[in-house]
Amino acid sequence: MRFEELCTLRMQYGEGTWLAPYGESEYAGFGTGKGQVVGPKIRGTMHWANHPRRREDLVWCPDLNGTIATADGAKILVSIKGYSIIEETPTVNRAIVAAVWFQTDDPRYRWLNYYLGIAEGEIDETTEEMVDPNLGGSERRCEGATEN
Repeated sequence: MRFEELCTLRMQYGEGTWLAPYGESEYAGFGTGKGQVVGPKIRGTMHWANHPRRREDLVWCPDLNGTIATADGAKILVSIKGYSIIEETPTVNRAIVAAVWFQTDDPRYRWLNYYLGIAEGEIDETTEEMVDPNLGGSERRCEGATEN
């Protein structure tokens, strides 16, 4: 299996609601946003919604679903799930690691249906921008057995 760079996602929240419905130890949220997709394999724009929860250990668990409209006219569904952990830095940043899945019916990108992406990057909590989340992964096809 080879790990290859797919793209970089630059994502920005537009609107969001963050609540502590059961006290101060756990949070729930919902937010939407837009972004740019730039890379060697995918280029375009992204619209998304995130319904994360924050565990009592202060780790946010993103549950993001959205669409990518590629520069060449394809439509791709994307799902991102992972962990966002506070970093010890001079600015308020969170490290993020996540698994990424895709679905598309466009023949040029159908290989993404068998692709598991791994994303890592940072979220700037002062601007709510995901900074340089690099996305790479490996394509693995499941070959079926045939009977003779």
